[in-house]
Amino acid sequence: MSANLDDTLVRTLNAVAVSATEPAPDFYAGIAARRRRLRRTRRAGVAAVVAVCVAVAGGFAAVGLIGRPAPDATDPAVAPIDLEQARPIEQVWSEAIVKVPEHLPDGRIAIVGGRVGGDRFLIVPGTPEVSFQLPVVFNVSTGEVRELTPGAPAGYKEYSYCGAWLGERHILWSVCAVDGADRRTWEVWSAPRAGGDSVRRAVLVPQTHDHGVHATDIDGELYLVLSREEDDAVYQIRDDGVLRQVADGDDYGVVAPGWLRVGFPRPALPSADPSTAAGETAATLWNPRTGERRTPRLLPGLTQAHCVPESCVGRDADGYVRYRFDGTGVRRARIRPDDTVPPAGLEFDPTGRFIQLRFSPDAYLWDPSTNTAARLTGNSQILFGLIVLRTVDGTQYVLDTAAIR
Repeated sequence: MSANLDDTLVRTLNAVAVSATEPAPDFYAGIAARRRRLRRTRRAGVAAVVAVCVAVAGGFAAVGLIGRPAPDATDPAVAPIDLEQARPIEQVWSEAIVKVPEHLPDGRIAIVGGRVGGDRFLIVPGTPEVSFQLPVVFNVSTGEVRELTPGAPAGYKEYSYCGAWLGERHILWSVCAVDGADRRTWEVWSAPRAGGDSVRRAVLVPQTHDHGVHATDIDGELYLVLSREEDDAVYQIRDDGVLRQVADGDDYGVVAPGWLRVGFPRPALPSADPSTAAGETAATLWNPRTGERRTPRLLPGLTQAHCVPESCVGRDADGYVRYRFDGTGVRRARIRPDDTVPPAGLEFDPTGRFIQLRFSPDAYLWDPSTNTAARLTGNSQILFGLIVLRTVDGTQYVLDTAAIR
């Protein structure tokens, strides 16, 4: 399962660099097994939530390959961009940098979780005693802080943060609760991004092998992913609070608004005849509301596939190659052309336009649509389209990709 918001924030705050050698041929096949072993060691009740959405396997539309064969990745029509020559991001997209106070008015640390709209930001407050508290909406212009969750019910021993996400139309978050009789529940809440009351949408009683929940909305419909020890399950949250299971039996993760990843990428298969060798393929993408499925395929010679519904990016000997799902719009980004290309932490923004490449110690933001790249300060990971660049004198400087024209 993709890392949850807690994990993402921890990686952001600690600026974890990505550095690894090329994986062995059985690396991808072992991912699922390692993941299950890790799950068995987790403390029961830890709500591991996915960082961007959740996907599922189920009997909907038939799986098909996207688009027509893509052109050769070495097509010289568009000159490759050299990442090592990229200018600092302040010189490239200064208009998209916003300021967010490091602390809320009451002194709590303001961990930026996303931009709700205008000057309103989703914030996960923190203190030295409690690293992550229930989320709030913070208006950086007026200083107003809106507590999204009502207080804990009377007699409860625990009522704490378990996850928070920005959906297409809703802010969503989960609460881990323990009542006076030591009964554990997970509550899923939502509030309209445009403003409105908070509503408790669902209550789950976790079982022994359940590890957490993640909620998202797709065209206004709410979905929930339940992380379990051996696999995951996906549910639609009905307006009456009833959960309707729509899929299970696989690993799921959100890749873009409305789209979930099903399973993991498949490695290239060796063949005595190179002309018949099966290339590495990306994981299937699935829209649980419409049932549409897409399985992108990498261009020849590319590895480390990472795809969103409209775009894919992969790695070759010279750097990284991005192309649209239909094979058009091939763009290249070179990095260390005289050396082995280092692996990168690679993330798309929610629209799929921007690609963040995180190396050690460098990081870049690449816009293939304009063939532009910028060097990032530090190694913070993109989260709901935002990247915290630095903190100076009590102010966080945050890049908002949605503000880039």
